[in-house]
Amino acid sequence: MFRKVWFMILAGFYLLIYSSCETVKEEPDYTYAVDSVWWSDALDGNQDGYTHYKRLNFNLRLEEQVTSIIRAQVYYKRHEASNYSFYAFSEDFEVNGGGVSNNLYVSVGAPNRELSRGVYDFSLEVYEASNDRLEAAPDSLRNLALLNQAFEESAGDKSLSIIAWWSDEYDRNNNGYWRNARLNLDFNVDEDVTKNVTAIVYYKDAASDVYSRYYTFATVTIQWNNADTVSCLVGSGYDELSHGQYDFRVDLYETGSSVLSAFIDQETDILNDVEFESEDDDGYFYSIKRTWWTDNIDIDSDSFTRYRVLNFDIDVDKNEEREIFAKIFFRHQDSTDYSIYDSTDFFSITGVDTSDYLSWLIGYPMQIDSAEYDFLITVFENITDTLRVVEASTSGYSDTNLARQKFETILQDTP
Repeated sequence: MFRKVWFMILAGFYLLIYSSCETVKEEPDYTYAVDSVWWSDALDGNQDGYTHYKRLNFNLRLEEQVTSIIRAQVYYKRHEASNYSFYAFSEDFEVNGGGVSNNLYVSVGAPNRELSRGVYDFSLEVYEASNDRLEAAPDSLRNLALLNQAFEESAGDKSLSIIAWWSDEYDRNNNGYWRNARLNLDFNVDEDVTKNVTAIVYYKDAASDVYSRYYTFATVTIQWNNADTVSCLVGSGYDELSHGQYDFRVDLYETGSSVLSAFIDQETDILNDVEFESEDDDGYFYSIKRTWWTDNIDIDSDSFTRYRVLNFDIDVDKNEEREIFAKIFFRHQDSTDYSIYDSTDFFSITGVDTSDYLSWLIGYPMQIDSAEYDFLITVFENITDTLRVVEASTSGYSDTNLARQKFETILQDTP
């Protein structure tokens, strides 16, 4: 009996120790602060002071040296009303700690709900995406920027709009980064009028908050319900972009006015994280490094072969795999023009690898009459026919292995 009681006491003791060792991991409570609040990108088509869209921007600082995912909640009310109502969530933002600036925003207007004509006050709260604990809100001084904001619906604001798309993308090395591409823009007005507008194209590194001007369309005439399309080439000449991801933005103004009428930016998918690189990064060059003959068949031993194998090694100046094909031409010594002898299948080469050479039988099944011949090899990439150009070539003029080569037919090679 005593042993049974002692066992129960020991079991209880170990249970107590085990329970005391268990700890509940509390979610950390980081220190956030809304450093500043401001509005930008106001769209006021009829320029009456009432916008149908603006961005509510705020700078958030996180004290601890961590990263966190946050979400903002925006509330609004008519200026004369007493109580705020929920307006919209922001998207989830990743913010960096250590006291650095994190510039974030929420759209008031499309894609969120447009507000009927009136003057409004706003309120902003910041939460971590993983919990409902209020982390930060602007102080009373910042709140002044959130008061007395005039809005109206876009239907009453004579809105302009922009549609964008890319075309003519050129990516020579096929790595997904364009050397250049054409940015096409279609400007629209929602009333039956003709307007002259000015458009400015901006770009920035995707990791940056600062846009730089790239191109300006000085004056474009647009009409209601027309396809008023312009375009500019991005990433060409002195305006080429180094290897990286870029965001683009287009601002539209009525010509002569400084009031923003429409814009699109990285929130439009095709203008977000667009990959470009320079001509040097995108370029590469082929060369035919070596030619040689093997497997000579000369039955009558007169140095004129009935057939033999032409070998050639093609290199590319970057350590990347390329798919190419070659055309082989030949020319009688009495002729000035080359004729096509054969075209190879597609084959792959990698950098300066010497083991990826090609061997091609010359003299069979297409036989060559007894004479001396010069040969010419041309190299093409495996791309669309309309874009095919000679990437490299060599001939008897520069390579003695391709000059004055003696061939004859099978019948002529009889002892």
